Amino acid sequence: MTGQHPPDVVHQDNGGGKRLMPLQEQDSVTLAYKMKQAENETAPVEWRFLAALLSTLAGAVWLRTQGSMPVVRGTMPLDLEVPFVYMLSAFPFLGVLTADVFVLLRSPASRKAAFLLAAQVGVIILLSAARLSYRLPISGHILLLTFFVQRSMSRRSHTAYTIETGLGLLALAVLIGIKLVAWRDWVTVGWAMAVAIVLSLSGVGARHILGIAVRE
Repeated sequence: MTGQHPPDVVHQDNGGGKRLMPLQEQDSVTLAYKMKQAENETAPVEWRFLAALLSTLAGAVWLRTQGSMPVVRGTMPLDLEVPFVYMLSAFPFLGVLTADVFVLLRSPASRKAAFLLAAQVGVIILLSAARLSYRLPISGHILLLTFFVQRSMSRRSHTAYTIETGLGLLALAVLIGIKLVAWRDWVTVGWAMAVAIVLSLSGVGARHILGIAVRE
């Protein structure tokens, strides 16, 4: 917006007066400010809702083509079928994360952040696929929702986003309850939460290495 400028480009000198930063220092502050502002952009609420809806519809179609799936405790299949709603529950949150990737890609200043988020989501998808195909002892649903909640809690204060975080927490609590109480599956829950924490922490490290501005 016209008239806005990065904060702190003017310093106080020792005599109490004001002086401008050197041009190179101003450029560094301006770049960091623009990166931070750009990365704070997330998909508008209506986009997030649409992304969640489309992802859920696509997930429903895909799940119908796959047919019923057995409950797998750790690596051992049980004589139970996974409820369709349980399988579908991850797709809205996957859609929201995907929407954030595309919004970050719109600005050159936030493309590194977009690639980082896309890489994190890609790891989650690959591990979830390995769970389905090779019975890897890690819950893809718990992994995705734990990562989603960790990411969303470190961000926005807008009411709609607070509701979004609350829904993520509720879904995570319900799925953990089903896993632990109904299926007695502690192993895949524990591994999923551990990997989600490592993924989030590695993202923080990558942000510093890549020079991506970190939100306050």
